[in-house]
Amino acid sequence: MAYKIRNNMVSVTSSFDLRDIVKAKKYMDETAPKILAQTISEILTHSYNAVGMDMMRQADRGNINMVAKVVESFTTEETMKTEAVGASVIFGSAPVRAGGVKGSRGGKIAQYLNDGVPAFNYPFKAKKVSQPREGWINTDKSPTHKGFPAMNWLENVKSDAVPKIREAIIEALDEAWGA
Repeated sequence: MAYKIRNNMVSVTSSFDLRDIVKAKKYMDETAPKILAQTISEILTHSYNAVGMDMMRQADRGNINMVAKVVESFTTEETMKTEAVGASVIFGSAPVRAGGVKGSRGGKIAQYLNDGVPAFNYPFKAKKVSQPREGWINTDKSPTHKGFPAMNWLENVKSDAVPKIREAIIEALDEAWGA
């Protein structure tokens, strides 16, 4: 840094080597999206594991297998990045983009458990069976399915994860780049 005084005027000249700053900024720009995505994914994974355990506790005998299949399918995925969005992560029941896991009869069971299904009549009439076996429908009337209560697992994961994300990102960036 140099100073010059001429005619009651002070002139200051300085030069700085900004190569390290430019290099650090480039490194941060390159690594930030991955750090953000990994951190968000870890928070979502922790949240959906906790919500999944709650779902298993709430499940009744009639839908425990369906609940287990949905809980086992929970996943996170990094989505396409753009300049406007450095990192993007989605979560849900795999395959997420296809609407979640399917049941043995083809229904979107993750959606059924999230939104619930009201009771409904089956669209057929069952025949009387002279020697019914366990699990058989033995009636002359249209049988009714009892439905499923809404478990709201998507909202439960979101409300558990969102408050934790900001602090987790700050900690992850501090750890990666030094505080």
